[in-house]
Amino acid sequence: QLYLGIPDAGEPLKMLRGFERLPELEPGQLAHVWFPLQARDLQVYSAVAKTWHAVDGKYRVYVGSSSRDIRLTGEFVLCGGHPAETMQPKLNCKL
Repeated sequence: QLYLGIPDAGEPLKMLRGFERLPELEPGQLAHVWFPLQARDLQVYSAVAKTWHAVDGKYRVYVGSSSRDIRLTGEFVLCGGHPAETMQPKLNCKL
């Protein structure tokens, strides 16, 4: 399961954004899983603006067998609706 922690959005700490059922693995056995994210996966709903929008900031990524059994973590930064590594130099993002 793939969970995202969306920054300062008033959302749950971990939101399920991907799921893949795997066969039973033996100890030490590896499996590769691909979780493509869509723009909608990074958005939250604003009741005030009545629209979906992405939140700038540091997103936490969690992968595990459940939200309570996280085995891999990571993070990425979104700024101006784009991943930080693709930002234009003029774009200024407060983190």
